Amino acid sequence: MDIQPIKEFTELEARKNDLETELARIKARITVLDPIIQDELINNEINQIKVNGRTVFLHKQIWAGSPIEGESIDRDKAIAALLMAGLDDFVKKGFNTNSLSGYLRECNANGTPLPESFKGVITANEVVKIKSIKS
Repeated sequence: MDIQPIKEFTELEARKNDLETELARIKARITVLDPIIQDELINNEINQIKVNGRTVFLHKQIWAGSPIEGESIDRDKAIAALLMAGLDDFVKKGFNTNSLSGYLRECNANGTPLPESFKGVITANEVVKIKSIKS
C-alpha cells in the first residue's frame, strides 16, 4: 500500500487545524480592536487612514434588526408587518437543509422510512469523506 497520500493528507489536516485555530484567534482580536478603532476614528473625525499598506475606514451599512436591542427580529411579527406593507416578495416559504439533514440522519439511525411525500423530491444521500484526528 502506498502510504504517501495518507501521510500528506494527515500533514495537511494538521496544518489546516493549526491555521483554523490561528484564524479564530485573529478574528477574536479583530473583534476586540474594532470598537477601539471606531472610537478613535470618530473622536478624531478621521474618515480614513492608511497604515501598513492598508486603508482603514468606517463602513456604514443598514441592516434589518429588532427594535429591542440585543434581541432577534420576531419572525412571525416581521412576516405579518411585511405582508401588511405589501412587501410579499420579502416573505418566502423555505426550509433549512441542515435541519432536514439532521432529520434524515435520525430516520436512518432509527430505521424509520422516509415519508411517502419525499419520493422523487428528497432523498438521503450518504456522503463519505476522509477525516483524521490527532492521535
